[in-house]
Amino acid sequence: MRGKTVVITGGTSGIGEVAAELLAKKGARFVLVARDKTRGDAILVRLRNCAPGVAPSLYFADTPCRDETRGGSNH
Repeated sequence: MRGKTVVITGGTSGIGEVAAELLAKKGARFVLVARDKTRGDAILVRLRNCAPGVAPSLYFADTPCRDETRGGSNH
C-alpha cells in the first residue's frame, strides 16, 4: 500500500476504524473524514500509536450534507 492514497469516511468507528488501522499498518497514506472532533482526534492518536510514522489527514464533514462534503474542515 505504500505510495497509495485512500479516503475513508466513517473512520472513527466500525469497519472504517478497522480499515484505517489495517491500512496504517501497511503504510498507506490516507485521509479520514469524520463528523465528531473528539472521536477524530482519538483515532489519530490510536493510529499513530499502532503505526509510528503514519501521518493521516483528518477532515471534519457530515458526508450526507452536500455543502460540508465539498468544503470539509481540515484538522
